[in-house]
Amino acid sequence: MTDSKTENAIMVDTLAADALMPHVRALAETIGPRPAGHPEEAQARSYIRETLAGFDLTDIEEMTFQTADSWGYTTIFATTLALAGYALGRTGRTGSLMGSAANLASAAAFWQMLDMRRSTLARLAPPTPERQPDCAHCADR
Repeated sequence: MTDSKTENAIMVDTLAADALMPHVRALAETIGPRPAGHPEEAQARSYIRETLAGFDLTDIEEMTFQTADSWGYTTIFATTLALAGYALGRTGRTGSLMGSAANLASAAAFWQMLDMRRSTLARLAPPTPERQPDCAHCADR
């Protein structure tokens, strides 16, 4: 049986930069980018689950939610809208007004993406289920 002082020392050592760096490298370099719903995301989720199990944190609940396949879709849609706005702007007065509206919509979509909000254009992207380990239940330990 350990006292709370020993448990705190173990937790501090676990959260020290030297102890965390191998995990950061594994997630960032070994597994690499992990778009929602792709195999790399499942690999990262498995790695996190195994790492937490090594600390006897096994009561982990996965939260599943729908998300766009990647931010790439938002970028492609917004860029296409901007290019269409540019082309429309060269077709006369009405086209210029329509092009301006398209460019404003494109700018708004980019702003939403950069502000980490769900873009209005995200509805055009195929939805992908994303699962994230939730360790909120482990906080009591």
